[in-house]
Amino acid sequence: MKKEIWAIGGGKGGTGKSVLSALFATRAAGKKKKVILVDGDLGGGNLHTFFNISPDKSSLNDFFEKKIDLKDTLIDTKISGLKLITGDMRSYNPLSVKYIQRLKFYRHLKQLDADIIVLDLGAGTALNTLDSFLLADKMILVSTAEITSIENLYLFVKKIIVRKIKDMLSYEGFRDIDQTILKTVLNSRETIKFSDFIELLKGMGKDQEKIVTDGLGEVRINLVLNQIREKVLSKYGISLKNILKRHYNIDALFSGYVNYNDKVRELANGDADINSVFKIDEIGSSIDFISGNIKKGSDVNFNEL
Repeated sequence: MKKEIWAIGGGKGGTGKSVLSALFATRAAGKKKKVILVDGDLGGGNLHTFFNISPDKSSLNDFFEKKIDLKDTLIDTKISGLKLITGDMRSYNPLSVKYIQRLKFYRHLKQLDADIIVLDLGAGTALNTLDSFLLADKMILVSTAEITSIENLYLFVKKIIVRKIKDMLSYEGFRDIDQTILKTVLNSRETIKFSDFIELLKGMGKDQEKIVTDGLGEVRINLVLNQIREKVLSKYGISLKNILKRHYNIDALFSGYVNYNDKVRELANGDADINSVFKIDEIGSSIDFISGNIKKGSDVNFNEL
């Protein structure tokens, strides 16, 4: 099996991405996979609470600041086959992590002994979060069905697009990018259509236009809806997928949804053991279904909702 890095992001906090990261990792370990769960929330990591691990253990702080080997930050959990890298960064400024350091971090991640590496990213759209998301083998974006969460998802995708475009054009030698074009995308109150965006790029030349079109075609986002209270809301995932294609030319996959459950909420609050959550058949089957779709690159259709 090819080693994969799954990066799990969300527009802002409250979507439950950290809980889902822990559930994905725990379930994979339960299927005899070697799994590493990384708390990439630089400055606000909390994954250690799900596994009753002290925050004073080794963390990413030791890798970035003390220059120790990443493998030496691995912490054993009580789950067989699952190791954790905590994100406690109390003495480190996460904004000071430079792009070259993020690349180094990914190189070292790839060298770790694991089948799957699940990277729980910080909330929001800081450069560290955007770059880590774009570098991953599987880009997983979590949202609830609430309008504010969906709006934050659109903002996250907008910033992903701008970051990707800047990186692509810079890599191809087009460093003098017209910043007004990128600002037009970010500042638009509407979901600017991709055709309009390409129209803006035409003044830059055919080469740039092709680079952007081809490059964005490589971005494949896996959408996961969380905390769904009514089954009908799960169809928002299909709508989000279609909107991202129509407006941004992003080929998103709707990987599935997880219903709201009080036991999962208890886990998020540190009041439940992660193994107890999987005693609920519905949770286990949902995580298996979503994980399977992410691995295979499959899409949910209306008949499965």
